[in-house]
Amino acid sequence: MSDPGTPASVAPSANPLAIGAAAIAEVGGINRRLAERKLLRGKAALHFPDRPLMEVRTLDISTSGMAVVAPDNLPPSATCTIQFMLPLKKGRQPVQLSGRIVHSVFSNAEGGVKVGMQFLNVPASTTAIVKQFIEGK
Repeated sequence: MSDPGTPASVAPSANPLAIGAAAIAEVGGINRRLAERKLLRGKAALHFPDRPLMEVRTLDISTSGMAVVAPDNLPPSATCTIQFMLPLKKGRQPVQLSGRIVHSVFSNAEGGVKVGMQFLNVPASTTAIVKQFIEGK
């Protein structure tokens, strides 16, 4: 099983038990993501069916989800569309994905509510773009 102190940049284990444990949401600062993440500092917009557009700041991204800082607390399991730009070597790439809120907790250090999102129904072409960003291409 993975060590809770493992840095966020370490790829997940091929051990099925470790992957099963990783599927649980991030709790208490323990990294439980299924995929490698990379810092992504910029602006994004969240579109919820029952709320006005919400502007957020991005923190990091992986092929399975991302972390953002929002001005308001968001309910777990709420679904939304997120739009943002990925800076690739060949230029900025617009991305729009569906996501589900996994956790939402106030962060004094981040100056807002830190929100963890899991991507839903990601097209293969978008996964490829996110991988390019993570790999620095």
